[in-house]
Amino acid sequence: MLYAYVLENRSLLYEVNNQPLFKLIRDCDLPEDKFYIDAMGDVARPELISLLNTVAGEDTVIVRSLIDLGDTPAEVVSVLKQFGEYGVHVVSLKEDYYEYAKDFHVLSDALSIFDTLAEKKRKLGIERAKADGRMGRKPNKEAKNRVRKLKTAGFSANEIIDLCGISRSTYYRILKDKNI
Repeated sequence: MLYAYVLENRSLLYEVNNQPLFKLIRDCDLPEDKFYIDAMGDVARPELISLLNTVAGEDTVIVRSLIDLGDTPAEVVSVLKQFGEYGVHVVSLKEDYYEYAKDFHVLSDALSIFDTLAEKKRKLGIERAKADGRMGRKPNKEAKNRVRKLKTAGFSANEIIDLCGISRSTYYRILKDKNI
């Protein structure tokens, strides 16, 4: 039986092209119940778990890339091992042709896959931090208070910059933020 696993990209930060996989799904006339779609960033991966519970020996699972099977190298290896234990073949459209059967073997280009996973994790972390408002440096309240006091005391911009040890752009950013 042929199955497909798709990691849907809703993120503008990480670019994923699923078109070749969707084309293959259409060309194979794969029914809807034979492909599984999870959202990128969903750590639970309910559709992948459902797929793992569905497949059996001699089935084939097509993926866009092996990195879609997990967020860390350990997760990818774990999922591939599970497929191998079930006798399921995994075919990746992105990496050179690999078939994983009963005996799981080490990938020859594992380092490039792990690098891609690390980059994916970094970009998703940045996206989450931006969404949570945690992106960038924490404001230095002490420097802001000191700039405000020195400005109120009548010190010049150059004197304040030298005394506080801050850049000119930071000085003006503080003035803008505090409306001094």
